[in-house]
Amino acid sequence: MQSLLFESLFVRGLEVDAALAADLRAAGFDAQHVQVRYPAQVFTRCVAVAQRRLYPGLSEEAAQRELGHAFVRGFLKTLVGRVIGAMLPLMGPQRLLGRMPEYMRLGDAPLSVKLRELGPHDYALDYTHETQALPHLLAGIVEEALALTRTVAQVETQVHDAKRFTLRARW
Repeated sequence: MQSLLFESLFVRGLEVDAALAADLRAAGFDAQHVQVRYPAQVFTRCVAVAQRRLYPGLSEEAAQRELGHAFVRGFLKTLVGRVIGAMLPLMGPQRLLGRMPEYMRLGDAPLSVKLRELGPHDYALDYTHETQALPHLLAGIVEEALALTRTVAQVETQVHDAKRFTLRARW
């Protein structure tokens, strides 16, 4: 996975204190010595660390959604994110969802996504992950990205197994 994913969430998206930074280092990510690439398992471990540290009172699903929101806010602070973020209000929700497969490739995550239109303002994003999926994190990412198109959407998660899930976005 590209360091862009780590930078977006753990450097620019979250307020990382010394305790969280130490836990992230133990999980394989050191913000002071960022590598170009990381194994996908390191990202999964770091997400688990952040959700335990930052959202101890929330369920895993709710904590991951919050981290997904933070990811988008952090991504928009990166060079690539600023370019994409400038286009989002002009795109509208359908075009944004249509570009999700392309955007998912930016971080070189072992993840594929296919978009299906189910009806007017009703879409399904079918995800497959090579290792372990983080469906609720991605639900938060989709929610936050849709909000940037000035769309208030409901994003539901349907987990099929450890590697496959569907996000359904309706507005």
